[in-house]
Amino acid sequence: MEDIYMTLKDEKYNAIPIMILYLFALVLIKVIVLDNFNYFYFVTLISGLFILYRIGIIVKMKGFLDRNRDLKYFYYIASIYVIYVLILTLVKMPSGIVYSVNIVIPFITMLFLIYDFVNSDYVIEKLNKFIFYIFLITSIAAIVMVILGYSKIDLSFEYGIYLTPTKTYLMWDHEVRLSWLTSHKSRYALYCLIGIFFVNYNKFINKKMKVFTIVLLYINLILSSSITSIAIGGLALIFILKDIILNSFSRFRWLKILTIIGVPAIGIVSIWIVSMKRNIFTLGSRLYIWQSAMQQIGSDPMGNVSMGSDFLMSNPNLDFQFTNGHNIFINELIERGIIGSILFIVLLLAMLFIYYKNRKIEYLVANILFIAGGCIDYTIASEMTYIFWFINALWIAESMRNFKSKNILYGF
Repeated sequence: MEDIYMTLKDEKYNAIPIMILYLFALVLIKVIVLDNFNYFYFVTLISGLFILYRIGIIVKMKGFLDRNRDLKYFYYIASIYVIYVLILTLVKMPSGIVYSVNIVIPFITMLFLIYDFVNSDYVIEKLNKFIFYIFLITSIAAIVMVILGYSKIDLSFEYGIYLTPTKTYLMWDHEVRLSWLTSHKSRYALYCLIGIFFVNYNKFINKKMKVFTIVLLYINLILSSSITSIAIGGLALIFILKDIILNSFSRFRWLKILTIIGVPAIGIVSIWIVSMKRNIFTLGSRLYIWQSAMQQIGSDPMGNVSMGSDFLMSNPNLDFQFTNGHNIFINELIERGIIGSILFIVLLLAMLFIYYKNRKIEYLVANILFIAGGCIDYTIASEMTYIFWFINALWIAESMRNFKSKNILYGF
């Protein structure tokens, strides 16, 4: 019987050049605009070429999935979701097919990548190192950009390069709002959070480089001014340092008393600081936004396929209009309807189950935190959709293999 775990190196297949382009493309925003809601990301084109290049492995998928039952269910759910989104688009809004292709391509790409990653130590190690340096270099570049007085860079073939000065955000929002090359500060904050977990649990990087990069990513996270993500970053730090914290409690009893007093105090001060900028009783007006979004869902439970640039919602309690529901699940309901949303939720649960079943608690916790952030801000969207699912393709592949753990930073 053919060994399905043969290395891709033996197949004379090297994913690195493709992945270099792939990762570079992740940070590019709309580059080809067709109309008010149909556009291509550069990464969509790269992913499409990658899928065509690897289309031949479909014939090997059955044997691969038969050996991995949990992964088999995950593949089936993802495939059903992709098919449903495309059918919904063709039935309700055929003109939105390009938009929907942008939605489903990340899922299709992920399924191919998981197969490649599971079947190659060579590709896994090379990509883990390469992606680490991507996070390191980008975090340094973003800090340098802020020092030079800019918070955002927009790149596209249509408009070229456009820099947004930090002083503009400070003037209007009293925040740095670092978003670097991403489309929104909350998405860049998610990028930093993904980087923190990825770097910390990367088995191929030494501890000193991990510490240095994680510190840089936390600085970037704070500069993003995304309050929700900063709070999640605090929880992530507690999880990363959990062993040191628990050991310290057992050795120094006075720390327990200090924690009992300090944690509530920090919480109260944090709420007070947030309340100075946001209405905490409406979650920064999100309750009103969600209310209007649910009314939109009620008027079209099958979904309207696309929230394009001309899609606007309003609420009588707010003096502004908004283009999305500030929640990944609410947005899914608006665009893909009840059925599509159920499939999306089941897909996420299937992924979390893979991590739980294979005792990859670090990746389980990481994704729970990412998803929690997505319930407050529309984070897993645009270019971050690719980054989220691409990193999870690596993590899922690792969960399906038996890597020897080394150099994991459980504490600074």
